[in-house]
Amino acid sequence: MSGGPRRGASVAAFGIGARAITQVVTVAITIAAARSLDPESFGVFSLAAILTVFGRTLLYVGAYEYLMKSDEPDCYVSSGLVLNVTAAVFFGALLTVIGWAAAPYFGGDAFLSLLVMLMPSNVLAAFSAWQEAMILRGGKLSRYYLITIVAEIAAGTITIVLIERGLGLTALVIQLYLRAILLSIGFLLVDRPALGNAPSVASLRTIMGWSRSRYGAVFTNYLSNYAADFIIGALLSPSATGLYRTGSRIVTAASDLFAQPANLISRTAFSRLVREGKRPEEVWPDALLVFGILAFPALAGLAIMSGEIVSLVLGPTWQGAAQVIATLCVARGAGLVPAILGPLFIVRDLQRTVLAVQTFAAVATVLGLLWSSRLGLLHAAATVAIVQVVIAAVMIVRLARLNGLDIARLARIGGILAGVSAFVAATAKATLMIPMTHGPISIAAAIAAGSVAWACVAFAMRRRLIQSLHGLQ
Repeated sequence: MSGGPRRGASVAAFGIGARAITQVVTVAITIAAARSLDPESFGVFSLAAILTVFGRTLLYVGAYEYLMKSDEPDCYVSSGLVLNVTAAVFFGALLTVIGWAAAPYFGGDAFLSLLVMLMPSNVLAAFSAWQEAMILRGGKLSRYYLITIVAEIAAGTITIVLIERGLGLTALVIQLYLRAILLSIGFLLVDRPALGNAPSVASLRTIMGWSRSRYGAVFTNYLSNYAADFIIGALLSPSATGLYRTGSRIVTAASDLFAQPANLISRTAFSRLVREGKRPEEVWPDALLVFGILAFPALAGLAIMSGEIVSLVLGPTWQGAAQVIATLCVARGAGLVPAILGPLFIVRDLQRTVLAVQTFAAVATVLGLLWSSRLGLLHAAATVAIVQVVIAAVMIVRLARLNGLDIARLARIGGILAGVSAFVAATAKATLMIPMTHGPISIAAAIAAGSVAWACVAFAMRRRLIQSLHGLQ
């Protein structure tokens, strides 16, 4: 393997490994919280946390993305920091007011108290997000992942210890602050970016003008992803939200092992290609193959074993989450396409296209959920899955109109991903049905069998995968 592919494989593997560790920590916290809290209490916390995380997500677009793509970073570094902190304060206040108005529908004073405690953590996150943008712009991906691993493990371990000592919701609140502080300290140890020119009205206006549609896109994207939680909470109960959120977090933990590195590596690679005058449209299928060959079989295996996993890990009280997990695996699998294509559109300054697609997704999700949520959790999850599949198709069609789509190549990749996923899922299911195994042994055997099946396929395809990694260099 030459230097380029070897570096690409190393970074991709490190990224997925880092994400795997952080998601294991997330699942461990979720399990600890589920065992110490009832579905209603966990549901109320989830609703407050969703609003808080929405405010934090806004800090990873706009100025964050502009700093990564700018050809003149010195002109915008300090302005980007100012805008990120301002965004944290402004959106935090706005979301708190919205939460106050909605509190009667989502748990009353308990919901509002949690929201007020959680939201200030985003001011700390504003600084770490700005640091992250500068580190990634410098191409220090491995160091970024290492810092993330250490911060997540430390914060997660402390949180679980506090939960086990009976602090419950308080421990979950502490986690958000601790994580932001540890990330900032770690980033400072790696890189202390120069602030460049002082903030100016012109630079602030430039970033804000570019960012407006990105903030709108985040809003619509978050509405698509989390409308189910709020609508289920309003039309059914916070307890139903707790079941849905638990299932969703388990699926997200699995899908984010690949979707987050796919988005981050695609964003970094596509930005560099554009700066070099090359066409990222020619290499995005490489990212889809590399990360899809990992994500789709894993999600298929999770879906096939969801009932056994919930029964073993969470207990009978949470059994309603099993069908949610299986259905949302479809949604998260489809979500890998926009995770890769989104950065491509953005580096081509087509963020308005992303906004339009995500607006459609948000409207379709909300309207569908207003009808389907009354029918139960499974119907709500199915609505989310259908919308995500449609969005993936819409983005591919939009790319075709930009003359950036090789249909035959995409069809071959789709066939490969479908075949591998079916093979891995069938292997895991067959292992589950062996009568000599049961409980933890059955699940462990199914995971091992599915992993071996996947490894055999990956080995057979190693040259094709190496070639795709080279395309991302």
